[in-house]
Amino acid sequence: MEAASLFETPRPLKALRALGFLLFLATLGLVFYLGARGALEAANALAEAGWDRAVGRPGARGLEFATACMLNVATSCGSELNRLWAARLNYDLLRLVLILGFVGGLAPFVYSPARPRKLPGQGRWATERDLEPYLNPKGVGWYGQLGKRPLRVSEGQRVAHTLVVGKPGHGKTSGYYLPNLLLDAKDGWTAIVYDLKYPDREGLMEAMTYYAHHGRAVYPFTPWGERSYRINFLEGAEDITQAKLIAEIFVPRNPKVPDSKEFYPGLERTLLQALIHAEGVEGRYSLAHVYRVLGDGVAGLKAYVEVRPYLQVELKTLLEMRQDQLAGILNGARNRLSIWLDPGLAAATEPGPMEVPWAKVFSEPSLVYIGVPQELIGDNASGYVLLKLLKRIVDLKTLQHANRNGGRLKVPVSVYWDEFPNFGFLPGIKENLGTMRSRRVAYHIAVQNTDQGRAVYGEEWEAIEGTFAQRVYFLSGLSDNDAARLSEVLGETSVMQEVRGVSRRGLLPIPTSRTVGEREVARPLLSPEEMRTAPKGEAVVLLEGHLGTMRDLDWGVYPYVTSSTTLAGGACAGAGVPPNRITRIVGVVKAYTTAVGSGPLPTEERGEVGERLRELGAEYGATTGRPRRCGWFDGVAARFAARLNGCTEIALMKLDVLDAFDRIRVCVAYELDGRLLFTVPPTPVLERVRPVYEDLQGWRTSTSGVARYADLPQAARAFVRRIQELCGVPVTLIGTGARREHTIHTPGGIG
Repeated sequence: MEAASLFETPRPLKALRALGFLLFLATLGLVFYLGARGALEAANALAEAGWDRAVGRPGARGLEFATACMLNVATSCGSELNRLWAARLNYDLLRLVLILGFVGGLAPFVYSPARPRKLPGQGRWATERDLEPYLNPKGVGWYGQLGKRPLRVSEGQRVAHTLVVGKPGHGKTSGYYLPNLLLDAKDGWTAIVYDLKYPDREGLMEAMTYYAHHGRAVYPFTPWGERSYRINFLEGAEDITQAKLIAEIFVPRNPKVPDSKEFYPGLERTLLQALIHAEGVEGRYSLAHVYRVLGDGVAGLKAYVEVRPYLQVELKTLLEMRQDQLAGILNGARNRLSIWLDPGLAAATEPGPMEVPWAKVFSEPSLVYIGVPQELIGDNASGYVLLKLLKRIVDLKTLQHANRNGGRLKVPVSVYWDEFPNFGFLPGIKENLGTMRSRRVAYHIAVQNTDQGRAVYGEEWEAIEGTFAQRVYFLSGLSDNDAARLSEVLGETSVMQEVRGVSRRGLLPIPTSRTVGEREVARPLLSPEEMRTAPKGEAVVLLEGHLGTMRDLDWGVYPYVTSSTTLAGGACAGAGVPPNRITRIVGVVKAYTTAVGSGPLPTEERGEVGERLRELGAEYGATTGRPRRCGWFDGVAARFAARLNGCTEIALMKLDVLDAFDRIRVCVAYELDGRLLFTVPPTPVLERVRPVYEDLQGWRTSTSGVARYADLPQAARAFVRRIQELCGVPVTLIGTGARREHTIHTPGGIG
């Protein structure tokens, strides 16, 4: 059935109005009848009293007499008739008839049916009452303040990471980093700070003062300053896998170029891997020593390898090359380590006294301050290498100490990455952020603008950006593109717009009247123009969630799950939102099923159907490019998710992907040992079930870009209606393409 217009009168009301109109007509008829009957009775009474002869119509009765009486002006017959008529009327009966008839007849016309109503724009700013959950003194971090009270979140929300956006000089350090570091020191969090503006004492170096003030340990890694602690950059290099990872930092792999075409970079990587491995095996862990070995030339390298049989195996291909070729490879590899000519850096990156005590860092609140001079960053490849080596060690130590403590660190850790794009391309960063979240590590990543992230990561940046639970935008420091994106995300609000009008008449354009009025209109909650004039340090904070129900820690397909809750209720615990403040929960489902990673997926199609769904829906991992597992719509899992989340409505996405199929299958139950299951069982049972399908007719017509439900093919509407029945929740939104306008809105669901 086609969706009716909101202005259309419901059929029951149409019937009531028809009955009301008939009642109104009947009332008028009854009133006329009662009045006429009284008039005729009065006329007959006057005629019998002799007034018929007085008006010259002896023997006349009824209407004949009444007409003659009213037209006779020579006598007072008309007045007598009116008096007697008035006396004979039953006024109580007339009033009752009029009241019942008019009220009953007009009521259906006065009644206006309830219709869905919304203001033109729904966006609004948080009120003081909205912010009350964030004023909990047990919260952590700093996301602004209300009066003198800081706005804080739960630990679980904070370790879901924060993205900070804004140009230099617009408040990222003073408005976000320093307040958070101050509270980290006070609350007992460990902080690891990457300061790429060292030695700017008015910047992140302030963190050392905060931690010292609260009696916390401070471990500065400042090879270009005084009294720097050491960080062993080659720790773990005795493991050939770690040696390989380190070599790939110096000579990054190009994912777009096959290894067979990376001949010389590949040989440089192999050479560095072998020499770094030797440093670990022999316990020196010195990149400066590797630099010296490369500087000894071909003869020196061969002499070095000759006494180390394991290197002869690793470098066999290299050593068989022509001497001039090998010399070129040695020079190329040596140039990549040229920064280790600096004696301060060489000493600070080797084992020795004053090495950062990582065991204390991850068990007691403390600060690791990493200061890197700005001149090493930018186009300098040495800066990228230095930062990536530091990240490797911090990640390695974090995971080591978390694993020793059952997978979670004893003390929560904040990692502050200033100017994140300067780290260069970090393979697997999205997965890395997810892994660290479960270890109690909160990343605070700053960019001048999100286009920097796109320049480094390309299309993968959208997926990376989507992993941050909090996003902080410093308004006056946003680029034009970021301001436009943020304005679109915030949506529109309702405002009163003044409307002025002028009327003109005649040949001359002379105004004859002016009008002034107001109307409600939708306007951006925050326009890019308003952002440009915002006070320095003023920011917008966004809270978001991610991952689907079947990856929930408690209710998902354990153990193939994430580390936290993904249900709608997680917004309450994670963001400090009271449950009674959530009035609308939209469940988002695709018109087919997809999954990433391992675990049971009953409706998965491993053949041609799965491939077609994957290609048509572009179902590939945004970060890794890994193909997603695809299959037909799973109504059992969808109903299970809708119930768990308390969904009030469903958004059905990617309907257009199914345009190419003659037959569309929908799973309506699971079969296990001859029994039907209508809910999701525990994982060991789910791995054994078989889907029970209901086949629906395909439509073989393009629905891409369709924006009206009535314009969908009949078969597509039947599919949507069946999805609504299976989920048990109204489908109020249907996606038919990648653009925002490719959306069908069906308020109240499908009839």
